[in-house]
Amino acid sequence: MYDLETVPTSLELVKLAGAKPALVLLNAVPSRGQRHEQAVQALQGFGLAFCPVYFGERAAYGDSAALGQTPLEYAPQGKAAEEIRLAYKYISKLLGKDTADDEAKAGPGKHSG
Repeated sequence: MYDLETVPTSLELVKLAGAKPALVLLNAVPSRGQRHEQAVQALQGFGLAFCPVYFGERAAYGDSAALGQTPLEYAPQGKAAEEIRLAYKYISKLLGKDTADDEAKAGPGKHSG
């Protein structure tokens, strides 16, 4: 609920920044239950665009941060790393960027930037 209460303030900040395009990406989504669907319904009332990829509530996010790494470095074949790759691909596509070149440069299981 706290996160939803901060949305109006976040939208005001986006407006102050020149009304740049914004995208909601849900994170720490529990693996069970429908809480994320309830959040999406609540946020749709604000007219926000959504990333179809959710970041799950996974140990790799905290474990990697504790080591100064990303999940892509910590567990490149793990679920958290895959979520990040999928979100990157989605956002790159929205921006008109070709991720195929980035992936070729980065190699398998590596993050390009």
